[in-house]
Amino acid sequence: MDRRDSLKSLVFGSIGVGVLLQGCVSGVDSETVANSLKKFNYGRTPSEKEYDKLLFSKKCFTNNQMTLISKISNLILPPNEFGSINDAEVPELIEFMAKDIPSYETPLKEGLVALNQNSNEKIIFNILVIMCINGSECTKKS
Repeated sequence: MDRRDSLKSLVFGSIGVGVLLQGCVSGVDSETVANSLKKFNYGRTPSEKEYDKLLFSKKCFTNNQMTLISKISNLILPPNEFGSINDAEVPELIEFMAKDIPSYETPLKEGLVALNQNSNEKIIFNILVIMCINGSECTKKS
């Protein structure tokens, strides 16, 4: 099978599954489904609900880190006519994943710190370059 056949199979298979699943849902509109998912009323057992409640009560990231996650997410998938990353609550999902799987928390936090430091260094460098271009003193002082 060549790539074209594979791509055709993927596309038509996705469309077929979408039509099939749409036909399986009877009497429930998409707004009801969205509201039930948003309120976390999606068929959880009592122990799972307690575990979710515990996770939602914890705070994993600071407000600054959540803002950074939101900005990075919006760079990856910019807002469009269907909504934005914040509408889809992606930063909250990332935080929930970090709380649910503790081994994710440290790498995520370290990555945010490294990204923040790297971007700050680039900003300082760019400011120095602009100062040199504009004729300001650009020699290194000790």
